[in-house]
Amino acid sequence: MNKDSCDELKVLQRSRAKRRQVDQRRLAIVDELVQCNTHLQEAKWAEERALISYAQSRMRSLAQALFKKLPRELRDQVYVALWDPIIKAISGLKLPPFATSGYMGAAVADEVVSHLYRESLRKCKQPIWFNRFPVFLTFDPFGRGFCTLDWIQELNITWGSFDVCKSDVTAASCGTLAGSGFPVSTPVCLTLNNYQYNEESFIDQILPRLETFKPAFKVLVRKGHTVVVKDGKLGVDLSGFYTMPKKVWVKDMEGAIKRWSKERGSCSFRL
Repeated sequence: MNKDSCDELKVLQRSRAKRRQVDQRRLAIVDELVQCNTHLQEAKWAEERALISYAQSRMRSLAQALFKKLPRELRDQVYVALWDPIIKAISGLKLPPFATSGYMGAAVADEVVSHLYRESLRKCKQPIWFNRFPVFLTFDPFGRGFCTLDWIQELNITWGSFDVCKSDVTAASCGTLAGSGFPVSTPVCLTLNNYQYNEESFIDQILPRLETFKPAFKVLVRKGHTVVVKDGKLGVDLSGFYTMPKKVWVKDMEGAIKRWSKERGSCSFRL
C-alpha cells in the first residue's frame, strides 16, 4: 500500500469514527426527546387534573352561593342562560360535566338536570312503539331518579302489527298507560299502523285493538288527559269509538272508508 492509499484509509477511518460518534449522539438525543415528551405529557395530565379540581371547587362554591341566595325562579334563569345551548347541542341523553355532582354538588346538580332536561325533553315528538311503552315510562336515563314519566308532557305512541301479535305485551302496555301518574294533563296520541285491509274487512280488523285500548282510554280521559286515537294511513280520528254508540260509529267509519276508496279508485289499501 503506497503512502497516498494509507492517507486515504486514515481519512476514511476518521470519517467513520466521526459518523459513529454523531450517530450515538443522535440516538442519545432521540432517547432524551422521548423521555422529555413522556415527562411533558405527564405534566400536562397533572396540570389538567389540578385545573379540573380547581374548577370543580370554584364551581361548587359558586353553585352553593346561587343555591342559597337566589330563589328557584332566578336559579332556573341562570341555568338556562349558562347551559341551555349546550344541552340542546348534545346528541342523545348525555350528561355534560357541569351537570354532575362532582362539579355542582349533588343537590344543585339534580336541580340543573331536572330543570334543563325537563324543559328540553318534556315533549316527546319521536313515536314510541306500543310494546316498548312500559319500559319507556319508567326509564331513568341518567340514573338520577328522573324517570320519563316525571318529565313527559306530550306522548305519541305507535301501535303496529308486531304489538298485536303479542297479547301479553299489549295488555301490559294498556295497563301501564292507564295506571301512569302523569304529573300534568298530558296529550296522548295513539296511532294504529302497519296493516293491510280491504274495504269490507277494515272495521273487523281494527275493532279488537280499539276494544283492547278502551279501559286505558277511559281512565286517561277521566284523569283529565287528552287522548286521540287515529289510523296511520287514512288519517281518520278513531276516538269516536269511545264516545259514540257503536252502530253509529261503524256507520260513520263505513262512509269514511268508501269515500277514501272512491278517491283513490281502489277498494284495497294499507294501514
